[in-house]
Amino acid sequence: MQNFLLLFLLVMTSSTFSQLPVGYDTLTVFENNKVLYSSACGGINYSNIYKGDINDDGKSDIILYDRMHFFNYGEVKCFLNFGNAGETKYRYDYYLSKSFPKLVNWAIFKDFNHDGKIDIFTSTTGGIKVYKNMSNGVSFSMQIFKPIIYSNYNPTGNALYAPVYASSVGLPAIDDIDNDGDLDLLTFNSTGFSVEYHLNKSMEWYGHSDSLIFELQDNCWGNFSEGNCSATLNNCANKMANNSNGTEYLEKVYHSGSCITCIDINHNHVKDLLLGDVSCNNILFLFNSGNSTNAIISDTTKLFPNYPGKNTSQQIKINNFPCAYYDDFDNDGKKDIVASPNLSAGENYNCLWFYKNVGVSKDSFVLIKKNFLVDNTVDVGDGALPLVIDIDMDGKKDLLIGNLGIYNYFLPNSNVATISYYKNIGTISVPQFSLITKDFLNLSSLNKLNLSPTAGDIDGDGDMDIILGDSYGKLHWLENTAGAGFPSNFSVVHQNIFGITVNSPPAYPFLFDVNDDGKLDLIIGNKQNKIAYYQNVGTFTNPSFTLITNNFGNVNTNLNPIYYAGDGGTVPFMYKENNKKYLLCGSINGNLFLYDQIENNYTGSFRVLDTMVNGMKAGIRSAPQYIDINGDGIRDLIVGNYAGGIYYFSSKAVYASEDAITTDKIQVFPNPVNAWLYIRFDNIFYSLHHIKFTLKDITGKDFNFSLQKSGDYQWMIDMGSLSEGIYFLEIILDENKFTFKILKQ
Repeated sequence: MQNFLLLFLLVMTSSTFSQLPVGYDTLTVFENNKVLYSSACGGINYSNIYKGDINDDGKSDIILYDRMHFFNYGEVKCFLNFGNAGETKYRYDYYLSKSFPKLVNWAIFKDFNHDGKIDIFTSTTGGIKVYKNMSNGVSFSMQIFKPIIYSNYNPTGNALYAPVYASSVGLPAIDDIDNDGDLDLLTFNSTGFSVEYHLNKSMEWYGHSDSLIFELQDNCWGNFSEGNCSATLNNCANKMANNSNGTEYLEKVYHSGSCITCIDINHNHVKDLLLGDVSCNNILFLFNSGNSTNAIISDTTKLFPNYPGKNTSQQIKINNFPCAYYDDFDNDGKKDIVASPNLSAGENYNCLWFYKNVGVSKDSFVLIKKNFLVDNTVDVGDGALPLVIDIDMDGKKDLLIGNLGIYNYFLPNSNVATISYYKNIGTISVPQFSLITKDFLNLSSLNKLNLSPTAGDIDGDGDMDIILGDSYGKLHWLENTAGAGFPSNFSVVHQNIFGITVNSPPAYPFLFDVNDDGKLDLIIGNKQNKIAYYQNVGTFTNPSFTLITNNFGNVNTNLNPIYYAGDGGTVPFMYKENNKKYLLCGSINGNLFLYDQIENNYTGSFRVLDTMVNGMKAGIRSAPQYIDINGDGIRDLIVGNYAGGIYYFSSKAVYASEDAITTDKIQVFPNPVNAWLYIRFDNIFYSLHHIKFTLKDITGKDFNFSLQKSGDYQWMIDMGSLSEGIYFLEIILDENKFTFKILKQ
């Protein structure tokens, strides 16, 4: 027992040091005179997008898997449907999104067993893995159902089972091809040019769709081949009749990658196809004139969709490698199309092209917008590098966001970085931001990439200057000549004035008085996942910097150099709390790293407090700003990432006293909430405490509520009858009190 208590205290002490008193919060942002429903969703880049009821409210939501980057895991993003029939209204839900398992390469969200819950088909080494949704209405849970899908490649002879191949780059089609009620599979076969049809035998054998038992039905479904961004009809070089023993499937020559989407354009229950390819920027439409048991692709076009009366501007033509998704995205009862790039080096703001189905007896699609969902988020293209700063000196914190500057965010076919300016039009305690410009100070004219901003008064004139790092590792000074107390006037741009070029660019600079001499020094993160320290050896009015070390604190924010070989990026933020310095770092894998033991240790090794602060993965190339935004004297956290968006974690979402056990041991979700609110505790944490719940509105009025225990360490509150608005849930555990801000929809 003593050993257990000692271990418990050690865990709690470590957590107390390494956790930040913030929780995910909504952020009010206006663009083009409208409120963004999902402002702080972390951005969207290269996505697989599907529909399904995630929160069991009877409405079909959007589940999106964003690859975000070449490496490692992507991110699931859930957008809950809060509109009525015929309305296109979706809001990002952080807690549901983070409840999904880690997925790689691609993901398809479909209900294979018809229990009303979305399951997952996803990439795994050599094939397809399946997660079954085990949620019970109280807790969200996904469990592995099949580590890899096998199929019988020789159904007419001695059974030969092998994994169904699916490229890690492309996307198979998982649909009911034969209309019997279970999900079948279409995937490019070992030749790399023809499509295999794997029939799901679950209905035939068992009379239900639960089993996912496959056998190869046709190794050249539709009698066509694909290559060089086109389809050749009546072309099958490798039909099953010539390979009846199935042995060639044990030695596959893998196809580099195509995405397959089934649609039913004539509403005749026969699957047509949309194909995208890794080397192409268009979508092929293939018309199936056969039937559900014998597919015959008899027509094809690259000009899809060719809406009557429109020109080829309607064509799906996206850089790079577009994939198409077919479902009712605008909630009008008809299946639409959304197209998205499936790899980087393509669109990153206009990355979800929405084609509305305006047909009656057959599908007909017209392009409505190229930034579906994205137009309700803060998204600056590829890479978001935020800076919290009072630009107009009105006492309220504004927001600047730099970007990598590639792939057409600001100007068509451009390759320059910009900085977006969001002015705080709210109050000091209730910040609200409005987009003023996507090209602050016309910085696109500098023709730079990867603009990373930091701010401080480096010339002693009482106003805040800005330093920009760029993709070449150089620094540029935007000199503020306004003077103390006046709105900023960055009238002078000094390019590379300090003569600094960091090793392993880009440069991610941060201004901070490291050595307590009253002058702002520079710490600069780089692609090598390290930080350089340049001491200010100039005067208070004339800064000059000299390199002290290229390995400040022995910081290294890449926990998996094999996974991220050839890429990286440490984005530093230094701050002082209770006269003690801390270093918070964004990283290539999205974790936030926290260090202390910095004082008088500028060439030594800092202590690592945490390599995943608050259990948070904020997206590839995370970039933190930890500063008080809402005027309560407690720091808030904004984190940008490679997908071009931000996450917002505020002090008002979670309160905890300094000696309280940290709130990473309590989860409250979903937030915003429609009906049931769930409170989940760490098992050890919960078992050692007496517990009390209180619910208040913004005036402090207590509310009676229905509270039920829904598991060993979980409770739930019925908020369905409460009016829409903001509530505060207080949880008291012995001497510790935690307050969560809840938005009731």
